[in-house]
Amino acid sequence: MVDGAAPGSLLYDGRRCTIRSLTESDVASLFLLPNVSLALSRYRPGLGGTPQAGTNAIERMRLLRQFEPAVEIEALVLHRSSGAPIGLLCLSSIDRLNLKAEFSVAFFRGRGTRCALEAIHWALDTTFGAGGAEKLIFYTEPDNRPAIALMHALQIDREAVLSREIRLSSGRRGDLWRYALFRESWQAGVGRRELSRLVPLAESA
Repeated sequence: MVDGAAPGSLLYDGRRCTIRSLTESDVASLFLLPNVSLALSRYRPGLGGTPQAGTNAIERMRLLRQFEPAVEIEALVLHRSSGAPIGLLCLSSIDRLNLKAEFSVAFFRGRGTRCALEAIHWALDTTFGAGGAEKLIFYTEPDNRPAIALMHALQIDREAVLSREIRLSSGRRGDLWRYALFRESWQAGVGRRELSRLVPLAESA
């Protein structure tokens, strides 16, 4: 994704979706909606479903904005024709020395649609291309079947099982599976070719 974009900046004007950098207003209006809260519980465990979700996220955004260069980049995905928000994309723990970052996705509408797939296609292409990343890391809970199916479809390999890694909103501790994708694997892989066929990126991207 694109580093240094001001809040609300348009990042991608695609065929089926538009993507812009996240703003505090987005967080305040979205983060407590039931369908968004459920998606957040996967995207950022411990945040979704709490009354403080929006406030905590805004405070976190303000803190992270003080870092230069950025250590996290977060974007909102919108359906192009309706303008309705459908999901979030995030690069976090950006490590410029080792050219890697953690990649997170949360779709609260339109999961698995071509609109969502185009957003993922753009984010991965941009991060490995103009973003200069060599490795992206993905985390998921073992029971998140849609996420695991997407990893397999994109040929993203599981590289570790992290036991009792996170504290969930229920209070119990949960495992995480860690997946990794390298730039050369993405650029030459079946996953990218299939996305290029199904959801080609807009020429203006």
